[in-house]
Amino acid sequence: MSDEPMTLAAFYAEHFEPDCLCHKGRDSRTAHRRAVERFVEFLGREPMLTDLRYETIEVFAAWLTENGFGSNGGYNGRSCLLAAWRHAYVVGLIDEGPQIRKRKKPRPAVEFLTKPIAPGAVPSTLMELVRAYSIERGLSARSASQIRYVVQSYGQFLNRRPRMADLREDRINQWIIQLQESKLAPETISNRRRTIKTLWQAAFIARYVSEPPLRLRRVRVPQRIPFAWSHGQLSQLLAVIETLEGRLFRHGVECAVFWRAWVLTAYYSGLRPCDLLQIRFDQISETGRVVIIQQKTGNSVKCCLPPECLKAIEASRPPNRRYVFRDLISPGRLQKGFRAIVRKAKLRGSAKTLRATGATYCEDQTPGSAMKFLGHRTPGLAYKHYVDPRLLREKVVGPPAIGGTK
Repeated sequence: MSDEPMTLAAFYAEHFEPDCLCHKGRDSRTAHRRAVERFVEFLGREPMLTDLRYETIEVFAAWLTENGFGSNGGYNGRSCLLAAWRHAYVVGLIDEGPQIRKRKKPRPAVEFLTKPIAPGAVPSTLMELVRAYSIERGLSARSASQIRYVVQSYGQFLNRRPRMADLREDRINQWIIQLQESKLAPETISNRRRTIKTLWQAAFIARYVSEPPLRLRRVRVPQRIPFAWSHGQLSQLLAVIETLEGRLFRHGVECAVFWRAWVLTAYYSGLRPCDLLQIRFDQISETGRVVIIQQKTGNSVKCCLPPECLKAIEASRPPNRRYVFRDLISPGRLQKGFRAIVRKAKLRGSAKTLRATGATYCEDQTPGSAMKFLGHRTPGLAYKHYVDPRLLREKVVGPPAIGGTK
């Protein structure tokens, strides 16, 4: 640790801006600069890194609110200083960093599922049916939130809260027609129709309604050809990653080192992003074998990481932590950051494209292996959503030349 404390302004110029704000937009840079300027005004002197303490930051946030900067101004100023405090601890300029505070109040989705239901109570609204159905099926808070969103969409069509009596074919079909006239994708409309139909079927089985769903309007979803990157495009993506500067907020790992490990692991394993975040260092054997229980299906899937991928993971390992990726970045920042890298590489696609690319080249090498690589149990699912037929080297059937063949 440094013997002499550094000023906050010098820390921003030498460490925080080059490491953490190099890929941020103008608004983020402006917010951090204003937070430092207002902190100087609050203290009445040049702030030092040692002034970054919870008590001082909380009083500073209250001061911002009292002086007309609004509640958002106080929250943003507090967040900017906490981010600076965390990075100063990561790079070793101070001895103690901020602790991650646990959420005092549960998230609305969790609170929705934990709300007690009276024994033998019959749901009167679709939201009550969603709660009963989610608890019965053991759905996660995220899955329950998606069903609630569909019910809210149906309620916007009705201009009121949907009731059990609204499970009628004529009303639901009119709602589907309205969705089709909007700009929603056919896949989205089909998913909402399927969700309402599932709720209606559950209500019929539980004898909450007397008629089952029989004549709901069909939604035709056009088939889409899966998209995957070629090896040349993957090399282009990795070349862009090598040019990245700065460090991640958590633990201070270099951005280029982290993203190289992420891309290689996603490509060679074929795992979904949610499963990649759950990989621990103790799950990776010396030969690179990994066995993961998929969050989406609950089934196990095996993969083998080559030495190139293991070397990239090991380069991002210090400081000591349990998870390979989860301890370094949140799911939201992961998705946003990878989209920015793809745009910088002048490509199109997302994290799913890495999974599709790995499956496509597995199928190209050994026909029929994409299903096992992806951890699927349904035949044909890999070709429907992941395998890009344009990258397969199989012979394309076509007619002979017009002049005849020799």
